[in-house]
Amino acid sequence: MVLFMNNTNIRPGKVLFSELKRFPYGFKKSGDFSIAEAEVLSIYGQTLHLLAMDTLEPESTEEAHFILVAKGLTPPDTTVERSWLKFIQLTSTKKNFFTLHSSNFNLAATNEDHNEFINGDLEFEA
Repeated sequence: MVLFMNNTNIRPGKVLFSELKRFPYGFKKSGDFSIAEAEVLSIYGQTLHLLAMDTLEPESTEEAHFILVAKGLTPPDTTVERSWLKFIQLTSTKKNFFTLHSSNFNLAATNEDHNEFINGDLEFEA
């Protein structure tokens, strides 16, 4: 366990939090989070999610401050708050995927150029 977790007044979730759609192998193996951030999200993520969705009432000043951070009304002060904002930013934006293969668009453009060359009016002088 990470040492800072004893210094927070945010309740741990009843179950470990995960986001299998975006992070199918977990937060630790995603490469997007540090070990500490992955621990925070796993342990406190369920509570943070419920607080951010206004379905759980805050029981401490730290939880009340987190709600303000989640709504964008105040900047984050703690690792828990920064980890949650990073999670939200990563899950709300599309992940770019790069490949070494041509896309259908590039393939179609190449075929058009090739067909123009084959079917074009070429004049040769002998």
